[in-house]
Amino acid sequence: TKNYGFGESTGIELGAESKGSIANLLKPKIAEIDAATSAFGQGIAATPLQMIMPYQVIADQGILMKPYVVQAIVKSNGRKEEIKPKMVRRVISERTANTIAAMLVNVVELGHSKKASINGYYIGGKTGTAQIATRGGYLQSIASLPEKF
Repeated sequence: TKNYGFGESTGIELGAESKGSIANLLKPKIAEIDAATSAFGQGIAATPLQMIMPYQVIADQGILMKPYVVQAIVKSNGRKEEIKPKMVRRVISERTANTIAAMLVNVVELGHSKKASINGYYIGGKTGTAQIATRGGYLQSIASLPEKF
């Protein structure tokens, strides 16, 4: 989890950035319930950027890269600072990344996300479900959503 960047800031050039929280998974003895529920995204907090980092790792053949949003920064004195791609670490093997990428493409080409396909491109997809947290638990159905959700 931490290898993909969860629980740490990415250092992106956008100012304040949340680290999210995977504290439940960093304890010396992880509670069984925390291990189980974190597998489907509960009991942890992640930023949108952290959520796409595992896909970036897959796309970059198993290597986590530092994200950036600009090609260069021009200082007030005219000096131009080019932003270069930076490798953070290898997270998974190239073979594993390619296997997962093929699985994601299979979801679009043969599975539940056929409408996402674009001729001439490999498009990967991930199906999923979600529970909506409320005070004291989770909604039983989407029909239970309050009007001002």
